[in-house]
Amino acid sequence: MRVRPWVTDTCLAVAMTLIAWLVGHQYKPSGLGGDVRAYALIALMFLPLAARRLTPVTALAVTCAALVTFAALDYSQLAFNFWAPVLAMYSVATRHSPRVIVITLGSAVPVLLYCALRTPGVTVPVAVAESLVIPAVAWGFGNVGRRLAERNRQLAVLSERLRIEQQERMARAVTEERIRIAQELHDVVAHHMSVISLQSGMASYVFDTDPNAARNALTTIGLSSRDALDEMRRMLKLLRPDPESPEEDRITPGIAEIPLLVDRVRSVGLPVKLLIAGDVDALAPGVQFCIYRVAQEALTNVIKHTDRSPVSVLLYREPMSLTMRIVNDETGESVGGTGNGLINMRERAAVYGGTLIAGPRPEGGFKVELVLPL
Repeated sequence: MRVRPWVTDTCLAVAMTLIAWLVGHQYKPSGLGGDVRAYALIALMFLPLAARRLTPVTALAVTCAALVTFAALDYSQLAFNFWAPVLAMYSVATRHSPRVIVITLGSAVPVLLYCALRTPGVTVPVAVAESLVIPAVAWGFGNVGRRLAERNRQLAVLSERLRIEQQERMARAVTEERIRIAQELHDVVAHHMSVISLQSGMASYVFDTDPNAARNALTTIGLSSRDALDEMRRMLKLLRPDPESPEEDRITPGIAEIPLLVDRVRSVGLPVKLLIAGDVDALAPGVQFCIYRVAQEALTNVIKHTDRSPVSVLLYREPMSLTMRIVNDETGESVGGTGNGLINMRERAAVYGGTLIAGPRPEGGFKVELVLPL
């Protein structure tokens, strides 16, 4: 348990008072005996030290006044009494500015010199040296303590500022992560809603003429809506992670899910060819997630902006890079889209130091090419 400073100072003042009384009682050649006035003056020298942190200048003034009175009444100056104003000087030096310190030293040094000269057996050179050197040492130690205290206060302020800045950075990071997750939700919902929209239109068109096709379309709508809900649930778990939830609920889609993505696109009547070459299963989850989202965004835009133009998806790994190329073979608007699609895909590529090139092909159609360094 931490002891309060005023308790420590009070105990110190009482202890020094008792020691000074004991020294004065045993002082040779003449002790204080039963002189109550002498004991009272000694107490008045040391007891103000209990307030040396609160009012150091006042404590020094009272201590010096008691010491001067003690010497003026022809009591033999005790060497122990000399340390009462010295300790008070140290306290002034630790609490006040140099200007206040100079003023108090200028007032206290003559008092110490007067008392030293009235001490029997003390020569003038010794009295002068004692009155100058000891207060100077006390001022030096006090000044060092004051500077250390100021530096500690400055460090405390800087530490608090650093803590606030760290909290602000953490808050910004959380906000940026939530924005990223919102973009992920947009991509997921846009893809599945595109599939659902086309399938519902086709089901309505062939409901009477081809019940089997309508039934298949409704089945695809059900699967796509469940997939959309599952992915939205995963995203919400990222926002509010539950440590008791199964680990698979927090797994993000990767390259292994691309065939399922292609099957869903094929189910709307869009011919898609998929080729995956090389060891791509060992890639980091973040890289796989980036590849999956780029493929999803590009295929979604094929559904939105083209009229069933054939699409080829090629994913292959080289020693130093991984490339995914998505091409629609006929002239259409773009597999990259015209809104946030290209921006999102380029941002994903930039996160992993990759590049994304999207644009029309000279022979017709549109190409999206993602290259990630490994």
